[in-house]
Amino acid sequence: MKKKLLFAILIIVVGLSTNFSFATTHTIVVGPSSTMTFSPATLNVALGDTIIWSWSTGSHTTTSDNGGIPAGAATWDQVMDGTHTSFMYVPTVNGVYHYHCTPHLSMGMVGTFTVATVSVNSVESNTRITITPNPATTNVSVRSDAYAIKSVNIYNQIGALVYAYNISRAPSNNIRLDVGNLPCGIYFVRLDFGEFINTQKLVIAR
Repeated sequence: MKKKLLFAILIIVVGLSTNFSFATTHTIVVGPSSTMTFSPATLNVALGDTIIWSWSTGSHTTTSDNGGIPAGAATWDQVMDGTHTSFMYVPTVNGVYHYHCTPHLSMGMVGTFTVATVSVNSVESNTRITITPNPATTNVSVRSDAYAIKSVNIYNQIGALVYAYNISRAPSNNIRLDVGNLPCGIYFVRLDFGEFINTQKLVIAR
């Protein structure tokens, strides 16, 4: 009974969630040239875009301000150093997000990004991408009707990479993924087409 209830809740979440198709990836460099800065320190993104903090030098964090992000948005607190060189975040709520580096906050190492819903009119908007079944249990098929997929990365809700699929042969329009080892929950599937990046939401429920 509990499993059926969880499955129903996850289906509702998927149905009500924002469509993350045709997303753009934005990179923020952490500590460039040994400076105590994020570069760029301010950023405008579309709802569902992917934000990646990329470590350069030093030992830092990217940490959401307490009360400094929109209501309902996921908080984050990630170490950025030679071991933890990247962190991904996909905003799901419109508004202004304030974040900082905890050890260098007093030195003014802060950043913001503003998220808003925008209309996308580009060549990739003609591409229909499907992930089935969704919710999934053990295997999913990812299909693009126009562009070949070059690689697939799956991230959990806190931005950690949990699954990577690099296509060794020629890129394909139809890929089958084994997600049986991933725990139940909500994930973001990042598809690299070479010319653009697309992010889809995937729910795993058993």
